[in-house]
Amino acid sequence: MKKNSPRGGWILLLLLLHLSVLQTHAQTVKVGSGSYTTAFPGTDAAGRNTCPQGSPLTSGDAATRPVRTWQDSVERFNK
Repeated sequence: MKKNSPRGGWILLLLLLHLSVLQTHAQTVKVGSGSYTTAFPGTDAAGRNTCPQGSPLTSGDAATRPVRTWQDSVERFNK
């Protein structure tokens, strides 16, 4: 009679732990025919892919008032 090896159980446990870490790191969300991830990918060596700087150009009465943008209501990359 063959004795059960504990190695198979450890391999299965490590595989499940690895998959759970990957799942919580960044999830892919399907939208129509495309998708996006739920984790910020970070900036590259040239400093691209960061929060846009500046504000919209306004004229008339709007030039003297503050302008709300979508960035005002979004947390800025967990800073």
